[in-house]
Amino acid sequence: MGQTINLLAGPVGELHHSKRQLSALSIAPTYRLPQGCASTQVPRWDGSAWVCGDVAGGYTIGPGLVLSGTELRVNFGGTGSASQVTRSDHTHSAAEILTGTLSLARIPQGPGSGLNADLLDGLNSTAFALATHDHDARYYTKTESDGRYLSITGTAANAAMLGGFDPSYYAPVNHNHDDRYLLSTGKAADADNLDGLDSTAFAQATHDHDSRYFTKAELQRAGSAQVNWLNLTQVPAGFADGIDNDTLGALTCADGQVPIWSSGAGWACGTGGGATYTAGPGLVLSANQFGVNFGGTGPAMTVARSDHNHDSTYWRAGGNSGLASGANFLGDNR
Repeated sequence: MGQTINLLAGPVGELHHSKRQLSALSIAPTYRLPQGCASTQVPRWDGSAWVCGDVAGGYTIGPGLVLSGTELRVNFGGTGSASQVTRSDHTHSAAEILTGTLSLARIPQGPGSGLNADLLDGLNSTAFALATHDHDARYYTKTESDGRYLSITGTAANAAMLGGFDPSYYAPVNHNHDDRYLLSTGKAADADNLDGLDSTAFAQATHDHDSRYFTKAELQRAGSAQVNWLNLTQVPAGFADGIDNDTLGALTCADGQVPIWSSGAGWACGTGGGATYTAGPGLVLSANQFGVNFGGTGPAMTVARSDHNHDSTYWRAGGNSGLASGANFLGDNR
């Protein structure tokens, strides 16, 4: 009939399906092992399906690395000849700042900068009040005011009116509207609609779907609680005896062996023979783990790109814009 049977797993291995879709049985692709692997390859899970791969495979080449034959190395660039890479949070000493000018934006600002200035926005320090100043001579202090006025958060002992209204204008705090409204926990004796729908829009508790689906009695033998093979049609020959003849399931491999595909013999136990990788310049290999060969200053576990810069931290040898002569200095103005 050209249709595929849709089986859904239920309690205790029970299978359910639509009466209109009983025609063929197949295994989902994600549960199949690949059948076209090359010699010495093994099945590997790539996150969504089984694929062919080498026993020692599983490596990918990320940014900053290159693979030459079986050698994995760092992709060096820029100046220098060192075989080690620099950490992304490395620093340079002040002795490396030789020439150029520094923009105002690159001069440290605020507390901890260690800088001192003659002017602030063009004004001498005498134009500003010290942090310890007060206005006691001009205003009443809090101590002077507390004994004289009602505070802004204070409450009068009693008042004849509230908001311009007599107390009888307001309802007591313990009042209710029980005699006017239906309580939130109450139920109407009967209603015309439920969420805007008439009762005919809902199925009654006694309804069934016998006319649409096979019942359990129709799909099982006496004493069984699952779908019977005898009720399925067009069952593949490999399942006709009710047994899944899984080749890998029948393999008995020794410790350390893996299933290996051979075009002549099919799946068999073996030790594998995939490619072996070595560490090139900038990398180290410890056991089966590749790592970057760090050097220089800094504790970061990430590497810097070959075209990185330190424009936001140091003087630029090529010049820095935005500085005013006699106003911006590297250090102090002595």
